[in-house]
Amino acid sequence: MVFFRTGPRLLFLHAREPTSRMTDYLVSREDGQIVSVHEGLDRSTEESSLCFVTEPQERGIRMDRLDAVVLVRCDSSVLLSRMVNARAAELVEQIELGPTSLVFRFAGEEQDIIDRLATAFDARVVSWEEALEQGGEGETILSLTRRAIGARLSEVDLCSRNLLIPESGWQVRRKLRTNGLLFITESLASHEWEELRISVYDAHGRYEKHYERLTFILSRLEVGMILGEGWSRDHALAMLMVLTYQIRLFTLMTPEQIKEILLGLEYDDEGERIVDLDLYHRNKKVPWGAVGPRGRKRRKEEEGRQHRARLLERLSTGDRAYLRDMERRIRESA
Repeated sequence: MVFFRTGPRLLFLHAREPTSRMTDYLVSREDGQIVSVHEGLDRSTEESSLCFVTEPQERGIRMDRLDAVVLVRCDSSVLLSRMVNARAAELVEQIELGPTSLVFRFAGEEQDIIDRLATAFDARVVSWEEALEQGGEGETILSLTRRAIGARLSEVDLCSRNLLIPESGWQVRRKLRTNGLLFITESLASHEWEELRISVYDAHGRYEKHYERLTFILSRLEVGMILGEGWSRDHALAMLMVLTYQIRLFTLMTPEQIKEILLGLEYDDEGERIVDLDLYHRNKKVPWGAVGPRGRKRRKEEEGRQHRARLLERLSTGDRAYLRDMERRIRESA
């Protein structure tokens, strides 16, 4: 389970007049895209560089004096080496490395984690625009999200407030590796993680394939850590015991959030229920009615299809295709 990663590299290019020559080079020679700051945050990944082209000035950038923002799909060190080799350095008066950008995944209350991190890092709470104007080389912008960070994040996935930390990226990463889990735990209302049990039952005995499918989704959504697994017996009905395969999950998510994922996994695209996935919290079964709206007549099949649609929205195109391929093999083995 990953809790932090790098964001796009930030380059401040103080270009010689006319500054449009620098922008033209990035677009034509480096396959760059001219974007707004917000579009750049939406489209960038940790392998990208956001280049802020501006006229020469003392230090940093001013948002109201930017000539262009260009998104380039490569690391800043690769981009700079290409510029030197292409003799494009003559287009620039000065190059500054912007602050390192990092993304930190959290749970619990946003204000609690911001206060905790601001104290731990002696950081200022700022917007992205303020961070770009005030930050520079040797500093770090720490953005926060509740979403899994293995995939690309858009701006709406990030909290509006960021932390501008007066430390280099490697110093912040070192502290997060050591204390990141502690910061997250302290932000939780209960100050503890949830330990859950997922019970897998299939009347056709296709446990290995269902285990592969379940763990694939748990991994892609970065829901937690599997602490143990093994065979067990469960009460399907009164006086009836069935063999199940159980997984112990350690997670930051609530039992209701995990139950929503499991409901979506019980059904395939055709609405056919292909597996039973029961969830236990503190030795009590979490019923499917514990999630979703209350106060009206509900059908598990209908809500299962709805949760599946939401689950698929959280996956990449490639992951959705792989999930459907696993389900095809499950149906063929019945």
